[in-house]
Amino acid sequence: MDTSITEKKVKVQAIFLLIILALVWGASFILMKKGLVKFTPFEVGVTRIGVASIVLMPVAIFYLTKIDPRNWWKFLVCGIVGNLLPSLLFAFAGTKLNSAVSGALNGLTPLFALLVGWLVFKIKLFPNQWIGVTVGLIGAIVLAASKGGIEGLLSINKFAVFPVIATVCYAFNVYLLKFWLGEFKPLAISSLAIFFSGFPMLMFLVFNIHYQETVFNDSSARQAFYSLITLGVVGTAISLVCFNYLVQITSPVFASSVTYLIPVVALLWGLADGEIIGINHFFGILFIIGGIVLVNKKISTKKPIQV
Repeated sequence: MDTSITEKKVKVQAIFLLIILALVWGASFILMKKGLVKFTPFEVGVTRIGVASIVLMPVAIFYLTKIDPRNWWKFLVCGIVGNLLPSLLFAFAGTKLNSAVSGALNGLTPLFALLVGWLVFKIKLFPNQWIGVTVGLIGAIVLAASKGGIEGLLSINKFAVFPVIATVCYAFNVYLLKFWLGEFKPLAISSLAIFFSGFPMLMFLVFNIHYQETVFNDSSARQAFYSLITLGVVGTAISLVCFNYLVQITSPVFASSVTYLIPVVALLWGLADGEIIGINHFFGILFIIGGIVLVNKKISTKKPIQV
């Protein structure tokens, strides 16, 4: 087959996957919001990971037979830090925070990844990256404001801290994956991390009588439950597989560009659901996206700042 034709197909596939991932992950915040109508934040986060563990269980069992059991605890830690904790934190945030704002704050992940790399792993940062981190954090403060104007900036929605902590978890997990699990295939990492962190949560749901009665006896609760199933199957399990495949056929840099799109999609979903979006939200999202652009800007001549 002609190499140029193959490259075009790969490019089309990559762009398609990028758009799908942005739409799905951008919509995950509104799905959490729907789930919170009838379930507690803990139940929402646990259901998401538990359902994802069921979907990926066959793949996880396959890889369990091929990996030294002494490494299993590493997958558990990565599953907790990179999946379970963020799911719970975003669910708790959803009780008092617009889904659009949560989705936009999710864009802080690459900025905190830089800060974690600098603080913990002594990575040198370029001047533009420091500026990007600063701009992104300003955007987070603007988004967390309870309302527009100077008065709003002085009155921060405290629940905004939950998505921020979640993005810090994502940032730490990037380095855990690199230094602990870099030798393993991406699909093995995703399936085992979800399995080890999600299966115990699934057991909690199985033996939670109140949770089961709510699902089976309340029709509106079933609608909320279907939203959480969609979140677990599509927004977590399948999306992780698609993202890993995207990394394989392109590069981590290209795949991470989905971060630019998620805040925009989350904002559109929020507007469609009737959320009140203020001018400060738009500016906050622009600042975060601008910060991401700056930290990812290629530098050929400037030297990193020595600290």
